[in-house]
Amino acid sequence: MNSPFRNSVAVRFLPMLAMLAVSAAGQAPETPEGKFDEQVRIPAGEFIFGDGTTAKTGEFSIDKYEVTIGQYAKFVEWLEQNKDQQHVFDHPRQPAKLSHVPDFWPIYYGQARRGGAAHSSPISLHSPMMALTWWDAYAYAKWTGRDLPTELEWEKAARGEKGSVFPWGDEADLRRANTNADYDERHPGALASIDGSNYWGDVDKHGDDKSPYGVIGMAGNVSEWVGDWVDRHPVIKGGNFTIALQPSSARIVNRLPEDAQEFIGFRTISRTPVAKSPPSP
Repeated sequence: MNSPFRNSVAVRFLPMLAMLAVSAAGQAPETPEGKFDEQVRIPAGEFIFGDGTTAKTGEFSIDKYEVTIGQYAKFVEWLEQNKDQQHVFDHPRQPAKLSHVPDFWPIYYGQARRGGAAHSSPISLHSPMMALTWWDAYAYAKWTGRDLPTELEWEKAARGEKGSVFPWGDEADLRRANTNADYDERHPGALASIDGSNYWGDVDKHGDDKSPYGVIGMAGNVSEWVGDWVDRHPVIKGGNFTIALQPSSARIVNRLPEDAQEFIGFRTISRTPVAKSPPSP
């Protein structure tokens, strides 16, 4: 499929939150995050990539769901308790002294922890971790003993061996994925009648957005940082709640690594049979 998204996707810049910070002091709460740690095995072999090219990957396992706020909170807790190791997991090219505690973290995490709202949209510890930089996503992946997927790996997990246009097949279906079908920036509390979400939704909310391997949320909710770069720009894959449904071959390459946005999150992969456990706080 000849997609206009292959070179760049124009995504609107969302204004940052204009609200009072909610305190998130104290230990990260115990939450049922076990299901969100699940990974899906993707076998080695060839698949249809991009606009029809045959490509090949080795075997790997990818997160079944996008990384959640609750999962990222454990990384923030570790950072707070290990201040002498703040940069152990940094990318070699990361600008010095950048923190991996994102801007407005007390707001997002505080509201998620209490089951509150951001932009009048419900947010929980199971919502996707977003508004973080590429450097943050890379460091979190390394902290867990994993990596960011390459574009090839991400696309194989999303499309399967036969290279379907969307994770579920070749037919566009606005009900399956959290895209802009219900997005209303001026009225964030408006009811969603097509895909069921206005802004983000919990990472397991849109179960019909499922790839041939059973990976969830690769066509919508938030777009995802991956490991590859084009010039000075990390590649971003997948749709999000601000843009129309797009094919899995689409890519965004117009964002700098520091460009933290509410519509960009990530997931991780393991290239070894068993993923390592993250360090204890």
